[in-house]
This record gives sequence, C-alpha cells and structure tokens, in this order.
Amino acid sequence: MSILFEKKMETCLISAGSMAAVFDQKIWDGFEMLKEEGWKVTLIEALDTAEYEEPIYAMAEAGMELIFLKGEIGSGCAWAAKHAH
Repeated sequence: MSILFEKKMETCLISAGSMAAVFDQKIWDGFEMLKEEGWKVTLIEALDTAEYEEPIYAMAEAGMELIFLKGEIGSGCAWAAKHAH
C-alpha cells in the first residue's frame, strides 16, 4: 500500500526589521533558491514591534505550514501561529 502526501511548496519569512543588510540578503538568497525550485515564497518585513504578531497569525490562518521568523519576534508568536488552525 502506498501513502501519498501532497507536498505543500510554500513558505514565508517574517523579519523583525528590514532585510537590507548583507547577512539578511544571504538569508533571502536561500529563499530565492526555493523560488527557482517552484516554491511560493513570501517575505514580510515587520518594521515595528506592533506588527510582529499579525502576519504570523495571517500566514498560519491562510494554511502556511512553514513560517520562518528572523529577529526579536519571540517564541510565543511561533507557538500561537502553530495553534491558529
């Protein structure tokens, strides 16, 4: 018996701040490689601490299963996103 799993090829990077620094661009290069492999990739720059939680909940509620957080976003937000749907 064969079990087939639908491979969901989408991910999101939510950054606590701008992605303008050289190191940040290196991170984004990895996401660009995923795009080349057919992945849907979303970048959200939360430039204000008040903006951190909203995109995490929004991506989780939209069914996004692979959400990367960069910066001082906090583990509580990640837990909330995991349990949002």
